[in-house]
Amino acid sequence: MGIPSADTIVIKLFAEVDTLLNHYVHDGYQALVSILKVPLGLAIALYVVFMGIAITQGWVKLTMGNLVKSTIKIALIYACAMNWDFFSEYAVDLITNAADEVGTAMIRVAPLHLPHSMKGGVEMALQTAMIEFSELGLMVARVASLKNISAYFTADIIWGFGYALVLLAMFELLLAKIMLAILFATAPLFVSFTLFKPTHGFFDRWLGNIVGFALLMVFVSLTVGMALTITEWALPARVVGTVMKVDIVSFVPVMVIGFMGIGIILKSAQLAQSIGSGVSTLSGSALVAGTVGGMIGASMQSLNLARMGMKPLGMASKALGATRQFTQQGGNTVAKGIDATSSAIRKTLQRGK
Repeated sequence: MGIPSADTIVIKLFAEVDTLLNHYVHDGYQALVSILKVPLGLAIALYVVFMGIAITQGWVKLTMGNLVKSTIKIALIYACAMNWDFFSEYAVDLITNAADEVGTAMIRVAPLHLPHSMKGGVEMALQTAMIEFSELGLMVARVASLKNISAYFTADIIWGFGYALVLLAMFELLLAKIMLAILFATAPLFVSFTLFKPTHGFFDRWLGNIVGFALLMVFVSLTVGMALTITEWALPARVVGTVMKVDIVSFVPVMVIGFMGIGIILKSAQLAQSIGSGVSTLSGSALVAGTVGGMIGASMQSLNLARMGMKPLGMASKALGATRQFTQQGGNTVAKGIDATSSAIRKTLQRGK
């Protein structure tokens, strides 16, 4: 990969961190799975056995149908949590790739016209900003002299606020990536918390932090694009390069833009975390358990509906049988009446003779 320089430090740092975190998430996930697989499976088996005994003995007022639903739900959650291929495809790749793609789209829609390449995502934007701030400060420093000593001060302000803006954005993005890696690596532990009601709160906070750090990547990318656009408008490098005299207040635009850029990045990070914490209050564990339970319940309901659909046929057959029986009984009664009448007539005729 080569030794990083001032022109490549941001891009190479993000690439190296992404590579390390991918291995960390996979290895950490597998390590936790190897530790939790046996004891968690044993705990689930004991739960099912003891609940079955409690139901049969009448200790718990729960039907066997509800026990079967709970068992299937627990089995599905356990299988998903212990399967890296499923989790990486539907959780890790979905969240991280979505955040990266949305952040890249946000940075590309910013009306930037910097002279360096902007074909990449937020990493390229930050690298370009660092190069531009460096060149801008160097241009101002070159016009400094004993008669124009304020140019040194202005150059220092440009470097200070420019680097602070870039480094703060880098810190927030790297923090989001590292925290997401830690949260994903510990996924087997927190997903298993959905199996027990007392630990649902841990899963809720875990899910909320994932949402918060994913949104942090998106919001910071958007604010970086806005900050760099305003910086480009206020401090065009080509204009500064043609100015041979810098006065004592030339640093004011840099100071204003720097404070504003740092402020909106910090505010966007706070906004992302507040949205993530709001997600945790929506009982994400109940959402997961309810989704799985709803799937099982829908399957059971379809079977019940099929059974209920057969009931009208049974009722119709019973009605036909009752009608047939009533007809037979009516026929027998009429036949008996006819026999009785004929017997009475015969007896009357015999007496008359």
